[in-house]
Amino acid sequence: MRNTLRNTRGEVCEIRFLPLEDNERPDLVMESLIQHLLDRVLEGHSSPMLVGLQLQPPGFDRPYVIRLRPPEQNNAAALAAAIERLNEQSAAGIDLLSGTTVTKVLAVWPLESVRADAQRGG
Repeated sequence: MRNTLRNTRGEVCEIRFLPLEDNERPDLVMESLIQHLLDRVLEGHSSPMLVGLQLQPPGFDRPYVIRLRPPEQNNAAALAAAIERLNEQSAAGIDLLSGTTVTKVLAVWPLESVRADAQRGG
């Protein structure tokens, strides 16, 4: 996705989780999964300006989007909390481990020219 007016480009990646077994901290599983997902998708890229998630659990006609925000605001803990709230409020049955929920990471980076200008101090 490229938005010339905003001078940004976005990338959408899809990943399917494999079951994780013997997790020592079950209360942190969602946060750990999201952190792993973010690490995997953002690997090899500079830090994005904005990060968000899109989830489509079974039974949802449209995906649910966790808005794009700076990575400091949409860190793994914040994204996991948003998913847990959605699960509680809608009984969505979001289960990232089973592969029944389509999960997409949304990230926005500056265009290359803007990044190059910033590196030159301009």
